[in-house]
Amino acid sequence: MTLPSEFTAGGVSVPSYEIFAGAFAEKTFNRITVSAAVTAIGSYAFYNASVIGISFEDPTKCTEIASYAFAGCGAMYFNAEMTAEGTYLLNLEGFSSVGEYAFTETTRLRKVCVSESVTEIGQRAFAYSAVESIAFAPERTQALALASYAFAYMTSLQSVAIPSCLTELPQYLFRGCTRLADVSLAEGVESLGSYVFRDCSALTAVVLPKSLTDIAGTAFNSSGIRAYYFAGTEEEAEGISYPTAVRNALYCYSEEDPVNDGNYWHYDAENGISVWEMI
Repeated sequence: MTLPSEFTAGGVSVPSYEIFAGAFAEKTFNRITVSAAVTAIGSYAFYNASVIGISFEDPTKCTEIASYAFAGCGAMYFNAEMTAEGTYLLNLEGFSSVGEYAFTETTRLRKVCVSESVTEIGQRAFAYSAVESIAFAPERTQALALASYAFAYMTSLQSVAIPSCLTELPQYLFRGCTRLADVSLAEGVESLGSYVFRDCSALTAVVLPKSLTDIAGTAFNSSGIRAYYFAGTEEEAEGISYPTAVRNALYCYSEEDPVNDGNYWHYDAENGISVWEMI
């Protein structure tokens, strides 16, 4: 099904329009193509819809995805094509706003690509979805407003790389992501809010960039963290006020085998974390 590029209402030509709330909720389709005339997708528009995939003629024209718009939707691709690369992809290229619970409980989308165009993501936008990884545009420079719990309770999420433009991670951002094992924090990240990684039981270690100077005492509560690897030297770490739990399990970077005993680490030949053995 292709949504119309224009239509006439009461004898008046309508060149652009919004998909109203609940328009296609719990309906069954093969594939849907959203025309460039659509400027926004209303709340519950495709709630629990059964569809193979959803593509867009021009997603830059459709700026807003409202709350619960695709909650429970069974699409295998979103703003992509059914190819080796596009299947199971949720591509936000062109969109600016993703409302709360917009993609909650989606069952077949596996990877989210957050493009430069996205400026805000609401609470629990992807909660309880089947998404396994989140990728932010590597060239991204503009700020992105993330609500608390934006990526919480994504129990299939395994990896995420936080770019430098996300200077502050709000409270509860990844709470309950029980399979999240690989977190990369870019230099430029400055603050971690309360309970941001709470209940991330598969997360056992993380590298802390030198820019990260504000960590809430509860940021890693009930996670699997056993060690924190600071990207700077011991001298640089001394100037940062870390919570006690972090300070007690902190390893500082040393490119060469240190002379003094202590907690030090370096990158091995395969770019993995390796701890220097004490003499």
